[in-house]
Amino acid sequence: ELTAFLDAPYAQVMPQVTSGAVASLVGAELISSVSPPTALSLPWGLDEVVTQLAAAAQAHTG
Repeated sequence: ELTAFLDAPYAQVMPQVTSGAVASLVGAELISSVSPPTALSLPWGLDEVVTQLAAAAQAHTG
């Protein structure tokens, strides 16, 4: 899923894609843990979401 998006011509012209500032939030379990979050699911997936977003932000800011 993510690779198909990143390889698409329209994605190749996006600055966040070319700089590597993309969070790899893929998979039903991970997405379901935070959308919509519940008291039980949020702690399960939040660490991974924060890690991925932090890496994307770091890639963006250098």
